[in-house]
Amino acid sequence: MGSVFKKTVTRPLPKGAGLFMKNGQQFARWKPARGGKTRTAKVTTGADGSPRILDEAGTSIAKFRDGSGYVCEVSTGCRDEDAARSVLGKLERRAELVKSEVLSKGESAMADHQATPVADHFAAYLNHVRAKGATAAHVDDVERKGDRLFADCDVGTLRDIDIEVLEAWLTARQVIGMAARTRNTYLQAVRGFCKWCVQTERLASNSLARIAKANEKSDRRRQRRAMTEAELLTLLQMAQMRPLAEYGRESVPVGETEENGKPPKRSKWTYSPLTLGGMPRAAELARERLKDSPAFLDEREQLGRERALIYKTLVLTGLRKGVLASLTVGQLELDGPMPFVILNAADEKNRQGSTIPLRHDLANDLKGLAVRHAERGNAQATQRQGHS
Repeated sequence: MGSVFKKTVTRPLPKGAGLFMKNGQQFARWKPARGGKTRTAKVTTGADGSPRILDEAGTSIAKFRDGSGYVCEVSTGCRDEDAARSVLGKLERRAELVKSEVLSKGESAMADHQATPVADHFAAYLNHVRAKGATAAHVDDVERKGDRLFADCDVGTLRDIDIEVLEAWLTARQVIGMAARTRNTYLQAVRGFCKWCVQTERLASNSLARIAKANEKSDRRRQRRAMTEAELLTLLQMAQMRPLAEYGRESVPVGETEENGKPPKRSKWTYSPLTLGGMPRAAELARERLKDSPAFLDEREQLGRERALIYKTLVLTGLRKGVLASLTVGQLELDGPMPFVILNAADEKNRQGSTIPLRHDLANDLKGLAVRHAERGNAQATQRQGHS
């Protein structure tokens, strides 16, 4: 026969509590901070030697024998004793069903998982995704989408996952203009979670697998196309000029002239925006303005060349921005008859790694960039030695 009880726990001594002795036992007496009757509790000594009060836990524990005959203690989550005994009765009936082989141990454990907060299950699923080698960005995206779905669909436990509620949520997002691809990523985040719950015997089935994905081809928001050669050349030219042209923009007034016909105060002026047609003139004006600061002028021009080279490398290799940012000098082979770059498996989306050949003109540009950086580093080292 099982039983319910409340465990005795220790808590820090309340602020302002007074200590006194009674029948050889030390007690503490204090007034709750939120008001109410004065409370009294026995005092014990904590592991660190500090006095702590003995208190009773707020919810009851159910103690019973499970279907395998082992004594278990399970939190009922109930403060009321009658409610806790009701939970104990359900646990004992399930144990009898397991003992009589009406239920399997897995099915019994699955029933326990139903009352656990979905946030706890989802945290374990995210650890599973990390262990598979997913990038931090992917894990964060899955976490953000899952948290939003659980909050909007009022999912507190696994038993609250309802296919009709989720379909209604997806339909509502379609009405307000969310793209099909975005809706599918939300669906995939929670569907993958439910699939994992089935694999770990937390759910009997993945009901969300029956929800059809939205047709992304019929709701494409961006029609991607390849850049023309002229567009690509313009992109590289503008990228190279932009860092310098920023310092060649002209000041223009914002708003109307004042009542006396004078232009607005200088505090209301701003810089004119850069345009494709005005970029060359702005770059030339910047060179004129910065002629007395040759080091800074060289720095801006070097930054422009590096930006243009980044765009050129992305276009000629097809690399993603994150993969390109992960490359080091040691992954570049630029001196052989066939230059190439080595991609580490950890940096690729498919986690397989590969080797990508480079055009000779791109290899020469990358080699020149490495030489310039080496020369700059040597110059800075020499300058530091001179100061020391």
